[in-house]
Amino acid sequence: MKKFLIGLFVILCLFAAGYNAYRSKQQNTSDKKNVYAVLPISGPFTEYVKVVKETIKLWQEDHPNAPFQITYLDSESNPGKTVSMIHQMASDETHPLFITSMSLINSAILPVVERLDGFNFAITMTSIKPEFKNSHFQKMSHSGEDELVPILNYSKKFKQIALFYTNEEFGLYSEKFITKNLENTDSKVVSVIPIELFSLNNRIEVLKGLSEKPDAVLVLGLPTMGVLNIIRELHAQEYTGTIIVSSSFVHDYIVKTMENDMEGIIAPFIDLNQLDSEFKKKLTEHNININFSTAELYDVLNIIDYTFKNNLPFNQETYTKMGKWSGVAGDVTFPGNGDSLYPFILVQYKNGQFIPVEK
Repeated sequence: MKKFLIGLFVILCLFAAGYNAYRSKQQNTSDKKNVYAVLPISGPFTEYVKVVKETIKLWQEDHPNAPFQITYLDSESNPGKTVSMIHQMASDETHPLFITSMSLINSAILPVVERLDGFNFAITMTSIKPEFKNSHFQKMSHSGEDELVPILNYSKKFKQIALFYTNEEFGLYSEKFITKNLENTDSKVVSVIPIELFSLNNRIEVLKGLSEKPDAVLVLGLPTMGVLNIIRELHAQEYTGTIIVSSSFVHDYIVKTMENDMEGIIAPFIDLNQLDSEFKKKLTEHNININFSTAELYDVLNIIDYTFKNNLPFNQETYTKMGKWSGVAGDVTFPGNGDSLYPFILVQYKNGQFIPVEK
C-alpha cells in the first residue's frame, strides 16, 4: 500500500509539472501579438501559398521566442470578402498588424486598416498608388519597375520586338512601361497583344505576333495558363528568337510545368551571389523554392520582429527613417511613400538551372 501511495504521488507530481508547463506555454502563446497573414489560400494560387506557409514555418522555427504569432486568413482573392473578414477578426484589437498578398487585396483593405489604426505590410505587389502613401502601409515587395528596367535595357539589343501581356494590373503596367520607354530608340515594338489569364488556345495570337518576324518576344505578367500556353505555342511554331518573361517564371512549379519549354528563357531575378548563405542553406535543407516571394516574406518577418524588439511604432515613417534594410536577397531601400526597392539582374534557364545573363 505504501509503495502504491508513493507511486501515485510521483504520478500526480509529474502530471502537475506537465500541466503547469502546458499552462505556461499557453500563456506565452496568448501573450504574443497576432499578425494576420491574408493570403489567397483557396483558389488558383495554392502553390504560391504553400511556399509562403513553408517560409513562415521556417522563420518561426528559427525564432521560437518571437513576440508575435501568425494567424492565417483566406482572402479567396476576393476583396469584398476580405474586407468583411478583417472587420470580423480584428475590430477588437489595438493596432492590428497584417501581411497581405496581391495588389487587389492591398487596395481593398487599406481603408479598413486605417480605420482600425492598424498597419499593413504588402507582399507580391507591383506598384505604389497615391492612396498607399499614408502611415498605415509599407510595401515589402519589389516593384514592377524593379524588374522591368533590366528587361527594358536588354530589349534595346533587338530591332524588332513582339510584346504579349496579361490583361490584369501588372501586365497592363508592363506593357505601358516597355512601349513608352522604347519610343525613340532603335528597338521597335512591332506588335502588342493582350493575353486572357486562363485562355486555353493562343495559336492565333502567337501567329499574329510572329507575323512581323520579331527577333525577341516579351511575355509579361502573371504566369497563368494563358501565358504558359503562349510560351508553348512559340516553341510549337519553332520560334528561335529570344524569349523574355516576368520574374514570376523563376519558380520550381513553373519549371516543372513547362519542362523543355523553359530552356533558354530569360527572366529578371535576384542575384543569387547576394543571397544570404545561411538563408539559402535553410531553404535548400527544407526543400523550399528560392524565389522573390520567399526572400521578401522572410525580410517582412525580420522587420516585424525588429520593430517589436526595439519598441518602434508600426508606421511608414519608421521605415522611411530606416532608409535601408539588409535583406536576405540584398539591400532593400525605402525611398518613402511606402515604397521599397529591390536589386534585380537577368537570368537564363539553361540545362536545368538559372544562370546570370552576360551584360
